[in-house]
Amino acid sequence: MLTSQYTSLWFSRLTAIKRRCVDWLFPQMCLVCHTLSHQSLPICQACTADLPWLHHYCQQCGYPLPDASDHHYCGHCLTHWQPDVRFYGLFSYQSPIRQLLYQLKFQQRLIVAQLLGTLFAKTLLQSYPQPSDYPQLILPIPLHPRRIRQRGYNQALEIAKPISHHLNIPLSYHDCHRRKHTHAQATLPAALRQQNIAHAFQIDPLSVDHVAVIDDIYTTGLTSLTFIQSLRRQGIRQIDLWIAARAL
Repeated sequence: MLTSQYTSLWFSRLTAIKRRCVDWLFPQMCLVCHTLSHQSLPICQACTADLPWLHHYCQQCGYPLPDASDHHYCGHCLTHWQPDVRFYGLFSYQSPIRQLLYQLKFQQRLIVAQLLGTLFAKTLLQSYPQPSDYPQLILPIPLHPRRIRQRGYNQALEIAKPISHHLNIPLSYHDCHRRKHTHAQATLPAALRQQNIAHAFQIDPLSVDHVAVIDDIYTTGLTSLTFIQSLRRQGIRQIDLWIAARAL
């Protein structure tokens, strides 16, 4: 038992030394201001503080609420309440998050996903009272195989990987499928978005009843809602919606 403890202690110390050596040899640069970050993340403390963090927002759709308000839901969600859905957001979709997500989606800068996922994990650790309240499974909203071939990866999955690691929650890669190739929702008028995303998802049987659905951007919410409806048909009873950036 003592040997195991000493081994674990020395391994932790060696890991810390290795991390300091790597940081010294290959210092992190801030993705926002492009100076040395002086921390383990690719963002400096000043730029971290200036990010458009979401604070007091609707617990169902993420719409910002007045700071002085003691309400937990916006007016729309009070009349369209879904008791099985709880929204957790990280940022509003403003500069520099808008530019960082563009780099992630269209310039193959996966380091942005690592940054967002790590920051999101720290926020989620404070949002759940204890680990027993965590979702049992993380489900990134899937992309169609054609979009995967174009981009090379699913950005929601890449953001989810650091969260899965830090919170020790299993991450599903293969249980959810996008069977319909859709146009990008942002390119369509509101009247066509529902038709575009309808019947887009297929969910394999799941052996859990509490999941986290994660995506990079939430605009009208139609994509998330359609995916959530597919999960409900599989008997999922509690759904946490994790969104990296909420469009206002």
